[in-house]
Amino acid sequence: MTTFERFEPKTGGSYCFTQKDVNGKENTLHGVYHEVLAPERIIGTFEFEGLPETGHVLLETTRFEVLPGNRTKVIVQDIYQSVEDRDGMFQMGMEKVIDEGYDRLDELLERMKAGNKIQK
Repeated sequence: MTTFERFEPKTGGSYCFTQKDVNGKENTLHGVYHEVLAPERIIGTFEFEGLPETGHVLLETTRFEVLPGNRTKVIVQDIYQSVEDRDGMFQMGMEKVIDEGYDRLDELLERMKAGNKIQK
């Protein structure tokens, strides 16, 4: 489950959200949107709260490429400050969190295609 404290998807905006896994463990993340250029790309930062030290910020660029058949290819590039930061993200299970997020997005898009109303 994800709870948003702040979500301002615009250039200069910021976000903060907390994710709770099936075991009840919570992780809070925050960042800043440096550029939101619809429909081409989003550039922003991403940082976990609650780590022993701050400053483990990654820079993420998400690009959207239009494909035939009313489809979109999403390309995400993350730049970490160190190999240790990158490895630490995977050791924390971030790959699973990302996969779950894309699964939820797929479900949302299917409901939208079916004409179902989306609740906030």
